[in-house]
Amino acid sequence: MANFYMSLQSTGVDTKEFYQKIGFTISDVSRGTGVSRAALSRVPLHEGKEKTAQKALQFMERENRQRYIASIEEIVKELNTAWEQYLQSEIILEQYRSEYQVERKYQRLERFDPVCGKEVEKISGSD
Repeated sequence: MANFYMSLQSTGVDTKEFYQKIGFTISDVSRGTGVSRAALSRVPLHEGKEKTAQKALQFMERENRQRYIASIEEIVKELNTAWEQYLQSEIILEQYRSEYQVERKYQRLERFDPVCGKEVEKISGSD
Protein backbone atom coordinates (compact mmCIF):
# COMPACT_ATOMS: atom_id res chain seq x y z
CA MET A 1 0.00 0.00 0.00
CA ALA A 2 1.44 3.34 -1.00
CA ASN A 3 1.97 5.96 1.66
CA PHE A 4 -0.49 8.82 1.17
CA TYR A 5 1.97 11.30 2.65
CA MET A 6 4.67 11.03 -0.01
CA SER A 7 5.50 14.72 0.14
CA LEU A 8 8.04 14.22 2.94
CA GLN A 9 10.42 12.39 0.62
CA SER A 10 10.07 14.76 -2.30
CA THR A 11 9.75 18.14 -0.56
CA GLY A 12 10.90 17.70 3.03
CA VAL A 13 7.43 18.68 4.33
CA ASP A 14 5.47 16.13 6.31
CA THR A 15 1.83 16.97 5.62
CA LYS A 16 0.62 14.53 8.25
CA GLU A 17 2.74 16.26 10.86
CA PHE A 18 1.51 19.68 9.68
CA TYR A 19 -2.10 18.80 10.44
CA GLN A 20 -1.24 16.94 13.65
CA LYS A 21 0.64 19.94 15.05
CA ILE A 22 -2.58 21.91 14.72
CA GLY A 23 -4.54 19.11 16.39
CA PHE A 24 -6.22 17.54 13.38
CA THR A 25 -5.84 14.67 10.98
CA ILE A 26 -6.05 15.28 7.29
CA SER A 27 -9.17 13.07 7.33
CA ASP A 28 -10.81 15.35 9.95
CA VAL A 29 -10.23 18.36 7.75
CA SER A 30 -11.39 16.51 4.65
CA ARG A 31 -14.65 15.48 6.33
CA GLY A 32 -15.18 18.97 7.71
CA THR A 33 -14.54 20.80 4.46
CA GLY A 34 -15.58 18.36 1.77
CA VAL A 35 -12.13 18.76 0.21
CA SER A 36 -10.24 15.63 -0.80
CA ARG A 37 -7.28 14.47 1.27
CA ALA A 38 -5.11 14.66 -1.84
CA ALA A 39 -5.96 18.34 -2.31
CA LEU A 40 -5.42 19.02 1.40
CA SER A 41 -1.99 17.37 1.31
CA ARG A 42 -0.85 20.14 -1.04
CA VAL A 43 -1.76 22.98 1.36
CA PRO A 44 1.35 22.75 3.61
CA LEU A 45 3.49 22.46 0.49
CA HIS A 46 2.18 25.79 -0.77
CA GLU A 47 0.97 23.95 -3.86
CA GLY A 48 -2.74 23.93 -3.04
CA LYS A 49 -5.36 26.10 -4.60
CA GLU A 50 -6.18 29.26 -2.69
CA LYS A 51 -9.81 28.21 -2.25
CA THR A 52 -8.73 24.83 -0.83
CA ALA A 53 -6.30 26.45 1.58
CA GLN A 54 -8.94 28.97 2.63
CA LYS A 55 -11.51 26.24 3.34
CA ALA A 56 -9.00 24.16 5.27
CA LEU A 57 -7.63 27.03 7.32
CA GLN A 58 -11.05 28.46 8.13
CA PHE A 59 -12.30 25.02 9.18
CA MET A 60 -9.30 24.43 11.45
CA GLU A 61 -9.55 27.95 12.88
CA ARG A 62 -13.25 27.48 13.67
CA GLU A 63 -12.76 24.01 15.17
CA ASN A 64 -9.72 25.14 17.16
CA ARG A 65 -11.73 28.04 18.56
CA GLN A 66 -14.67 25.78 19.44
CA ARG A 67 -12.36 23.31 21.21
CA TYR A 68 -10.80 26.13 23.22
CA ILE A 69 -14.16 27.59 24.22
CA ALA A 70 -15.43 24.14 25.25
CA SER A 71 -12.29 23.62 27.35
CA ILE A 72 -12.71 26.99 29.05
CA GLU A 73 -16.38 26.32 29.74
CA GLU A 74 -15.45 23.01 31.36
CA ILE A 75 -12.79 24.67 33.50
CA VAL A 76 -15.22 27.38 34.62
CA LYS A 77 -17.78 24.71 35.47
CA GLU A 78 -15.19 22.87 37.57
CA LEU A 79 -14.16 26.12 39.28
CA ASN A 80 -17.77 26.91 40.13
CA THR A 81 -18.26 23.43 41.56
CA ALA A 82 -15.07 23.71 43.61
CA TRP A 83 -16.14 27.13 44.90
CA GLU A 84 -19.56 25.85 45.96
CA GLN A 85 -17.92 22.90 47.76
CA TYR A 86 -15.52 25.29 49.49
CA LEU A 87 -18.40 27.49 50.65
CA GLN A 88 -20.38 24.52 51.95
CA SER A 89 -17.34 23.25 53.84
CA GLU A 90 -16.70 26.70 55.30
CA ILE A 91 -20.23 26.87 56.68
CA ILE A 92 -19.80 23.55 58.45
CA LEU A 93 -16.30 24.43 59.69
CA GLU A 94 -17.54 27.77 61.02
CA GLN A 95 -20.25 26.00 63.03
CA TYR A 96 -17.70 23.68 64.61
CA ARG A 97 -15.17 26.46 65.23
CA SER A 98 -17.91 28.37 67.00
CA GLU A 99 -19.07 25.36 69.00
CA TYR A 100 -15.55 24.44 70.13
CA GLN A 101 -14.37 28.06 70.30
CA VAL A 102 -11.50 27.43 67.94
CA GLU A 103 -10.11 30.44 66.15
CA ARG A 104 -9.65 30.40 62.43
CA LYS A 105 -6.03 29.70 61.56
CA TYR A 106 -6.13 30.58 57.85
CA GLN A 107 -7.66 33.55 56.11
CA ARG A 108 -10.85 32.94 54.18
CA LEU A 109 -10.35 32.60 50.47
CA GLU A 110 -11.79 34.93 47.91
CA ARG A 111 -13.22 33.65 44.70
CA PHE A 112 -10.76 33.89 41.84
CA ASP A 113 -11.99 34.86 38.38
CA PRO A 114 -9.80 33.16 35.76
CA VAL A 115 -11.05 35.51 33.05
CA CYS A 116 -9.92 38.75 34.65
CA GLY A 117 -7.28 37.15 36.87
CA LYS A 118 -8.52 38.80 40.05
CA GLU A 119 -10.21 37.81 43.25
CA VAL A 120 -13.82 38.83 42.80
CA GLU A 121 -15.88 37.65 45.72
CA LYS A 122 -15.08 37.60 49.40
CA ILE A 123 -16.87 35.31 51.78
CA SER A 124 -18.90 37.39 54.21
CA GLY A 125 -17.70 37.53 57.79
CA SER A 126 -14.72 38.90 59.59
CA ASP A 127 -11.23 37.49 59.59
